[in-house]
Amino acid sequence: MTTLLSNIQGVCNGTLSPAGSSAAYAREVLWWTSEGSDDIRPGELPHEVFERLARERCPVLRALRVAGGIARMFERDCDPRPLLDALGLVSGSDEYSMRLYTWADLVSLAAPHRREGEPVGAALRRLVESNSAARCAFIFAIAEPR
Repeated sequence: MTTLLSNIQGVCNGTLSPAGSSAAYAREVLWWTSEGSDDIRPGELPHEVFERLARERCPVLRALRVAGGIARMFERDCDPRPLLDALGLVSGSDEYSMRLYTWADLVSLAAPHRREGEPVGAALRRLVESNSAARCAFIFAIAEPR
């Protein structure tokens, strides 16, 4: 079992930080998807294979995608939209908008706490790991929709 898989549930529910980069999670998704490649249907597009396998046989694929989205938010531009899409939220819906606003507020809170030369995502990760209120907002932003 890879390190990514050993803590994936904690990453998806907000209790643990991602164990790897978004690229590492993407590689893991590709590996898991290729394991089912003998089950590709004629004319099926790669994203359709992923969605079908994630739904039918391999829920770990969806969890890897969500964890990768969380890692991406911390390491790059702090854009939550790929994660919200991975969670299956519809762009423009009230829930999608509320999560975007919550995330924007978290980024605003983290910005003044940045260390010299530190990316906003790293400051955000520190804030979420050390501040209970920030962690609660973070968990709301990344939670599985009901």
